[in-house]
Amino acid sequence: MTALELWTELAGFLRTDTRVVHQVGQTINVGELFTVRVTVRNAAPPQTATSPLVRFLGPYLYLYRTDYAQPVLPDGTPVDGIGHEADMGGPLDPGQSLSEEFRLLALKAFSMPTPAEQIANVWTTASVDLAAFFKLCTFTVAKAQIYPGLHVSPAPLPFAGERREPWSAAR
Repeated sequence: MTALELWTELAGFLRTDTRVVHQVGQTINVGELFTVRVTVRNAAPPQTATSPLVRFLGPYLYLYRTDYAQPVLPDGTPVDGIGHEADMGGPLDPGQSLSEEFRLLALKAFSMPTPAEQIANVWTTASVDLAAFFKLCTFTVAKAQIYPGLHVSPAPLPFAGERREPWSAAR
């Protein structure tokens, strides 16, 4: 496997999903505010004795405006520049996810009916925890021959009041 193939496979485990979670009414109309939840998740399989731990450090989101929607501040003021950035925290282990919500202002609608306008471009970056990824695990089984032989045990304890010499034979 080349370095580029490894990078591509690891990048495939960093998944980003978006969903409108709050809007006014059944549809989003031009000029209305709405909220989009962006969820970043680690879709890597869990670590086993034969596969590495794929942990993402410092997931970071960049949410950029489009012709159809503009990110806004909590008070509804349009964000200067092209969009929002958000440090998602971390680390992000296999199966875990982190979410962040962004408010957007609908700017315009597509002139022809479409299934959905492109409301935001979302980029996600994260580093792979190389120390965790390259932490090796080996497994071995300890074996020894066990024979069904005579069981030798120490001499029985003396009865109450009976005295014996330390290395004398048991009676």
